[in-house]
Amino acid sequence: MALEFGRESAFFKGKGATAKPGPILQTKETTAYELHVGTTTLTLFTYGPLEFPLAVMRDRGENHETYWYSGYGQVPFDAKLFAKPEGIQFEDPKP
Repeated sequence: MALEFGRESAFFKGKGATAKPGPILQTKETTAYELHVGTTTLTLFTYGPLEFPLAVMRDRGENHETYWYSGYGQVPFDAKLFAKPEGIQFEDPKP
């Protein structure tokens, strides 16, 4: 469905979900974005002025799943995280 971590708001808003007041979750006032896809309902709960994701909920019939975020924020870019590991050799595949 193209929903990926870090792009939650863009996904929901891009599919036409509009903001409405959500419940208080983990002591935070939330905003809820809801989408209906076939028999599935997806809800994104955000909090704060920057609308950080707090949870994504999926309801499908009798199945209910909630994915909680333990933290969310930006960190400085660290190129070392994307460097080729030492001792690893890459080869082009042979045709």
